[in-house]
Amino acid sequence: MGGTNYAGFQYKGGAWTPYIGSLGRSNTLYTDRSGTNVSAVFGTGGFKPGQTYIRSVQLSRRGTRVVVTVAQAPSGRWVFSAVANGKRLGNFQKAELSSGVAATLPRRYVVITTPHLRITVWHREPYEPAMIRFPGYGHWLDAYLTTLRELPLPVGGVLGKTYRAGA
Repeated sequence: MGGTNYAGFQYKGGAWTPYIGSLGRSNTLYTDRSGTNVSAVFGTGGFKPGQTYIRSVQLSRRGTRVVVTVAQAPSGRWVFSAVANGKRLGNFQKAELSSGVAATLPRRYVVITTPHLRITVWHREPYEPAMIRFPGYGHWLDAYLTTLRELPLPVGGVLGKTYRAGA
């Protein structure tokens, strides 16, 4: 899921599908029978009023919680952080969490692995000249879910609905 567009598990190329999420609220990206829940919180920014971007991604699974955020500090600087079970991860740090979950913060992205999924959350920032010149554009997160094995059905959420077992 990039910004508020998504491709889904069966993506074969082409345009991504727009997703309209609720600002400031948790939007479910993925759930499954094992208790894994991946959600995102959207914030505003960009060129158009009401344009939204992912500002936070959370994973919860059987008492394990990882929260990845990008937020603007009072200084105006954008800060990227990952908190795993209440402890902030530092650069190049790996945390082995309960329930077969691990989180790693290599630098500007976080990799969360579960027995069935790899979730990669990237810190993005303005990169085109028009974005860079626009002071209100802000930074955002992109989230990529990759299957490592068959997912525990049923699955749900905006991305979970695109999963087809055996495909």
